[in-house]
Amino acid sequence: MQSWTTGEPQMIRRVNRALILRLIRAQGPISRTSLVRVTQLAPRTVFTIVEELVGRGLVTASGTERTRVGRHPLLYEFNSAA
Repeated sequence: MQSWTTGEPQMIRRVNRALILRLIRAQGPISRTSLVRVTQLAPRTVFTIVEELVGRGLVTASGTERTRVGRHPLLYEFNSAA
């Protein structure tokens, strides 16, 4: 049996990954910026996890969000075929 201690980096990464995947599945399509706002995780953490999920084929980019100014952020959704 594996022992986990509070604050162990691998455990925190797994929890964060599961949180983001659940949010994308439940609220997608959703932008990385919105994921940062909802989770209150660091932007770099969210961006890294989303890229990992895309690389594993669990999440796909599904278009862009329309904004008044600036770049239009990519929207991500759960890949139901995964």
